[in-house]
Amino acid sequence: MPDGSATYFWIACAMLGASLAFRVWIDARAHRRGERVRVLPTVVAATVLVVLTVVFDNVMILADLFQFDHDQLIGIYLGVAPIEDLSYPLCTAILLPAVWRVQRKGRVPSSV
Repeated sequence: MPDGSATYFWIACAMLGASLAFRVWIDARAHRRGERVRVLPTVVAATVLVVLTVVFDNVMILADLFQFDHDQLIGIYLGVAPIEDLSYPLCTAILLPAVWRVQRKGRVPSSV
């Protein structure tokens, strides 16, 4: 971490933590109701989204479409794309099935 703050890293950790917590909570409730909880589709979706993100982030950064404040990054890159940028596709792959499960039931879980 360049200056010790790495703001993007902590934002990514908070997003991933919240996404995982919600997903685990919803999946546990579904499992208790006897519903089948599948993890493999999430792993496949996350892998595809991460690969696409790495490829297209590199293209967009090299095309100078956007830049990052390097003082706010931890300094790990995949090509020229910072690793923190992978939190968005990971959160999407983790969170969307839980949101879909709640939406499909047509209600918010009773303990919310």
